[in-house]
Amino acid sequence: MAEGTLASAVAVVAQPEESEQEPAHASPETGHKRRPSSISDSGSKRRRTSDGSPSDSRRSPSQHATDPDSRRPAAAPARRGGFVAEERKRSKRLFGGLLGTLSQSSSNTAQKRRADIEQRQQAKLRMQDERHTEAKQKKKDDIIAERRLQQKELDRGAMTAKHKNLLQTANFLRTKTHPILLWLPFQLRPEDDDIIDKQIEEAKETIAKEEAEFEERWHGKDEKEDSERDTDNKNAPPDDATQENDGPKQHDPEESSTQNANDNTKLEPEPAAEEPVSSGNNEEEKDGSAAPTGTSQRNEDEGEEVMEEDKEDMLKLIRTNSINFKKQLSKMASKVDKINYTNDSRVERRSVILNGRNYSYLYGEPASGKWKATIFFLHGFPDLAVGWRYQIPHVLQLGFRIVAPDQLGYGGTDAPVDPKEYAYKKIAADFKQLATQLGESKIILCGHDWGAALTYAIYHHQRDLISHIITVCVPYGPPRAKFISLDDIVANLFPHWGYQLQFRSGEVEKVVHTKEEIGQFLLALYGGKTSAGEWGFDPRKGIALDKIGQFQPSRVLNGEDLEFYANEYTRHGVNGPLNWYRLTEINHTDEKQYVSQPNIEVPLLFIQALKDLALPPSMGKSMQKYVPNMTLDQVNTSHWALTEDPENVNRIIGGWLGKQFSLDGQSKL
Repeated sequence: MAEGTLASAVAVVAQPEESEQEPAHASPETGHKRRPSSISDSGSKRRRTSDGSPSDSRRSPSQHATDPDSRRPAAAPARRGGFVAEERKRSKRLFGGLLGTLSQSSSNTAQKRRADIEQRQQAKLRMQDERHTEAKQKKKDDIIAERRLQQKELDRGAMTAKHKNLLQTANFLRTKTHPILLWLPFQLRPEDDDIIDKQIEEAKETIAKEEAEFEERWHGKDEKEDSERDTDNKNAPPDDATQENDGPKQHDPEESSTQNANDNTKLEPEPAAEEPVSSGNNEEEKDGSAAPTGTSQRNEDEGEEVMEEDKEDMLKLIRTNSINFKKQLSKMASKVDKINYTNDSRVERRSVILNGRNYSYLYGEPASGKWKATIFFLHGFPDLAVGWRYQIPHVLQLGFRIVAPDQLGYGGTDAPVDPKEYAYKKIAADFKQLATQLGESKIILCGHDWGAALTYAIYHHQRDLISHIITVCVPYGPPRAKFISLDDIVANLFPHWGYQLQFRSGEVEKVVHTKEEIGQFLLALYGGKTSAGEWGFDPRKGIALDKIGQFQPSRVLNGEDLEFYANEYTRHGVNGPLNWYRLTEINHTDEKQYVSQPNIEVPLLFIQALKDLALPPSMGKSMQKYVPNMTLDQVNTSHWALTEDPENVNRIIGGWLGKQFSLDGQSKL
């Protein structure tokens, strides 16, 4: 077998060599007959009868060369190889023709689409660079504006502190020696008061002048810096990124079309060129994947910078909001609103019968119709419910419901003649009934003068009713086991309470009857003086009744306020209000049962007037001992703090209420 296989291999290799030499020795006829046809049907050829049989392997090479049957099978591989080559050439020609046809029919459309996409990408990059430049400039302007605003606020704060100190020092007398010392006597003389009034007026004029200069100076700075910034923006060179895109890299449609046409002769059409042209929502444009590599790298490099800028912007927003919030609070506090006596939509005048007695009171709710708590405002002597006219709008705005009654004996409320009807215990029961009718189980009491003293008494008589207390001017004194008469108090403890002896004596009712006399009575109590500078009221003696008719309007009570008060007091005269000074023994009898429970356990805010001659600050020193949860604040005013300095009183009350009550209206305690 090995020998036969070798012979067969020799025969296969020798056959092509013989076919190459055959045309030189054979006749043309013989050569023509033996040439294999490239197009002859393979089925017409006679097949070999044997493949590698032993008989075939024993044939000599000469027999293979001369036998026609032995040559035919050897030529078959050459015929098949030529057929495959021809088919490949033919396929290439057909495919090339197809590509040429496709290229000729779509090259112009594809070029235009690619050019359009590239142009849009370039425009997008330019727009991004412009936005980035604008954002940087805006950030710079915002930082400058913020710093200017901070500087302005610092300057304003320094000026305000200076003005506040100027006003405070204007209320003191000054020594003529150097260094100058500020001092006040226990009792001011008329000439001393004139000096202080003059100092206050001069201080106010100085403050007004400096504030006007401050606003004018900063207004000029604002205009100048705005003008300089506009000039800088106009003269500023273009940003580098803008120059890059607006310069040599700008797209040229004609150049792009020519380049794309040349590329199409060498490359097959790209599938993206056959896609429809997007109208602006192309995915390639959305994610920016078609942006140049340099721009992508630049955007990545700027990522951290953008994050830092975002952090700075957030901090700037917080600082700006904080500044705006403080400015808003300052603006709200500086513009002190007051209720209108006759027609104010925020409050309404109501009447109610409480334990057989008619009470007139002001009622108001927040604009939202929801309130955090209800506050009873209790006025003193010689005042009315509208004595809280500056505080009521502020408290309504804070979200509290208000009830401000004319106290018994005042205004539209009944004015019994018998002093026993004014006992604190009875009035406490009246207000308990009013709170129940209004649907409140807990109320906040806010009192001034006799209203403050009544507030302390109501707490003892109706402990479950009171949640918080606010008092102005009058400090708290615990119930005493031993009764001390008013005469002994004036003689031994507080000589400056001598005026109370006059008020309870009945002398005032004998002199004050008409509206004009009532007006003079009120002016004397609210700081009025005669044309000669004589005071109408002395804490040690009372009202200068012999000078009724000579008192001039004061800064505290004048104009429409004086007119309204005088009209209200003509309803019942002055007997009812003066009866409150005839209750010393009656109230002691009712309150001595609370001697073993002297403390006030609810949160209490006490606003002390530093210039109150009848109730000097020294009287409140022991108050903290009996009120463990007390907040003390002070105002630099006389006894009439509610109208002399409503801005600070409102600020103190609002700040304290904000700490006591959460935003959802529930007490924090």
